[in-house]
Amino acid sequence: MPHEIIESLNNSKVKAAVQLKERRARKKYKKTLIEGYRELYQAIQHGLSIDTIFLCEELFPNQESQKTFDLLDADKIFYVTKKVFEKLSFRSTPDGFIAVADEILYDLLDIPPSPNPFLLVIEKVEKPGNLGAILRTADGAGADAIILCDPATDLNNPNVIRASLGAVFSLPVITMTVDELFLYCESKKIKLIATSPDVKKVYWDTDFTKGVALVLGSEKDGISERFLKESNEVVTIPMLGKVDSLNVSAATSLLSYEVIRQRSMRS
Repeated sequence: MPHEIIESLNNSKVKAAVQLKERRARKKYKKTLIEGYRELYQAIQHGLSIDTIFLCEELFPNQESQKTFDLLDADKIFYVTKKVFEKLSFRSTPDGFIAVADEILYDLLDIPPSPNPFLLVIEKVEKPGNLGAILRTADGAGADAIILCDPATDLNNPNVIRASLGAVFSLPVITMTVDELFLYCESKKIKLIATSPDVKKVYWDTDFTKGVALVLGSEKDGISERFLKESNEVVTIPMLGKVDSLNVSAATSLLSYEVIRQRSMRS
């Protein structure tokens, strides 16, 4: 059946969606943009409420996207021209799927109960791509949740969602202050393990088999002095070359899979 196609950039729904590229608008309206058929599929599968879906048939990549299309509510679909879609898109190679959805929001009750919790604490990470990559690692390594302390980037940034490949919808990501984190870890008997290039204890010499929260910071500033002073342990990743640290997403991967290795040896 033929369907109407939005051709104007001045269409009210298009203009409202374009605003959500900006953090201020996402915060004001409590909405976000999800671009990509894979990411949209994950969002729907995990129950995120979708308001509006913009489709550009000219950009559909392959038959694989049909699986996502079959999940869509026809009443929420609006077809647009390539020109309009490119105004909505934030990708260099869009695939013709973008949606306006409720903001992604978790709280402590979303952390699943575990006898030995595994949390990743990320302080002041600035780049959306790094945060998204960390989410993918956390999901792959079976972390129970990610805690964002004083985040410099927005969880609902469309580029975080993209870089996470949809992991943001399956893993609780909770924003809290450092004070709140210390209280939570104390109440749950979770050991805080910070990372720093300035200590001698290497990460494989500490015990990750019990409840742990690994603390990593931004590449620019590292972690704050409070974490260095008040964490239960501070460990380092040995660097044998001339640079003194890894990219934060690479460091997260290394430490997360050490948690898996140690726990698999104990089971």
